[in-house]
Amino acid sequence: MGYFGATNRDGYLLKGIRIFIAYWICGWAIAIQQLLAVFLVFRSLLPPYGVAKRTLDMDKGVITIDGERTIHLLDLPLAGWPLVWGTLAGLTVLVTGTYFSNRRSLQPLALRSFSLKPFIPWLGLAFLLGVISSALERSFPDLRSGMMERLLTSSLDSTYVTIIAIGVLVPLFEELIFRGLMFSKLEAEFNSNVAVVVTSVLFLLVHLQYSVLVLLVMLPLALILGMVRYRTGSVWPSFIIHSLNNLAGILIIAAQS
Repeated sequence: MGYFGATNRDGYLLKGIRIFIAYWICGWAIAIQQLLAVFLVFRSLLPPYGVAKRTLDMDKGVITIDGERTIHLLDLPLAGWPLVWGTLAGLTVLVTGTYFSNRRSLQPLALRSFSLKPFIPWLGLAFLLGVISSALERSFPDLRSGMMERLLTSSLDSTYVTIIAIGVLVPLFEELIFRGLMFSKLEAEFNSNVAVVVTSVLFLLVHLQYSVLVLLVMLPLALILGMVRYRTGSVWPSFIIHSLNNLAGILIIAAQS
């Protein structure tokens, strides 16, 4: 047995190439998602398709529409239909790339059935974490990112469209990337512990729009998502927890407004 339990016959070069291909596909999927979403947002703002009156304040990083409604530039990829279409495009790149780079198989995405027995305890732990996180946010305002509020208020589209995007499509996309393809490759080339830790760290890195304190609160959730993926062997349980977490955040904001 070699390093991290890998067999010597594979060799580090081949292992590196296989991981690089998988992460290259994931990188392109994320890039397509973000770029298409940004393009569609600007397309909805600028002529000939945009709103009639608008001012662009680049110094403050805010677009003001009709002198009253504002959209933060950092939120542009995360609003309404642009996020829906961007995420669907990213999913297409991810699924297609996985299929053709793995001998016409989607097995690395871990889209398989799972048993409820190993899933329920992690679901309960995630629920407990959500309760604790909500209590901490109320006691310590610095732990509130404000991102979800901005997403729900800055979108030019229906709130329901944004809810579908944030509560369903984005969690599915992120789980197929991190607990799907990335996790499978790391687990195959190293071991499950490495897969859980590395994918959790990478998951936090794509959420750098949040403060350090918020990321520290998100870390336990990321580890839970990785562990439930490992225990069940499927990406669906981590998607369910991720989706419920986002939807709960939306409901809490709606209840407070």
